Amino acid sequence: MTSPAPDSHISAADSKKYSQGVDANSNGMLGSFPYVSRVVLQGSKNFLVKLGIGKVGDEKRVNAEEKAGGRIRRAVYCGAAIGRITEGLLLSVADTFDIVKPVSKFSNDLKGKAEVGRIWNVGLEEWDFEGKDVHESLTYDLIWNQWCLGHLTDVQLVLYLRECAKALSEGGWVVVKENMSTKDEHCLSRGERLFSVARRLLEDKTFES
Repeated sequence: MTSPAPDSHISAADSKKYSQGVDANSNGMLGSFPYVSRVVLQGSKNFLVKLGIGKVGDEKRVNAEEKAGGRIRRAVYCGAAIGRITEGLLLSVADTFDIVKPVSKFSNDLKGKAEVGRIWNVGLEEWDFEGKDVHESLTYDLIWNQWCLGHLTDVQLVLYLRECAKALSEGGWVVVKENMSTKDEHCLSRGERLFSVARRLLEDKTFES
């Protein structure tokens, strides 16, 4: 008897239904855990500084002329929630930030903020960067993914990363931050093979086999 694929129980429809049924605040999004730890935010800031983005204290690091001052031109937060990471971390490093979030009530509070650009209310599996509504010159210096890629099947993840590759500016970064594990030790839940494929897809924008 053939065992079901490890990602066979992933359902975008079920995920969206759950999100629509909880309150659009930290308590609802985090399941009665009402705030994001400063340690989480600081760890992400420290990581970005190593990429030449942002600053820690008075120290600024730059890895390209167009990123002068440690800030980047444009970024997109894929899988954004209600603004905790956007406001606590990402708005401090980018001149403009776009948002990809399937349930609109979680992104409503970000509308009208000066630094927030475009908001896509679609799932990551539906994000079509080359769609008719996207300007051909729109590219990102940073594509930030946090606590969301585990909701994609393996096939959806590969297709999504292909969209990310199309959207990257020269020298841009795709960051994946996930900490979903039931084990005490560090692990890659999807295995090294899938992540090596993803890396190849991002490095080779022609996707030649």
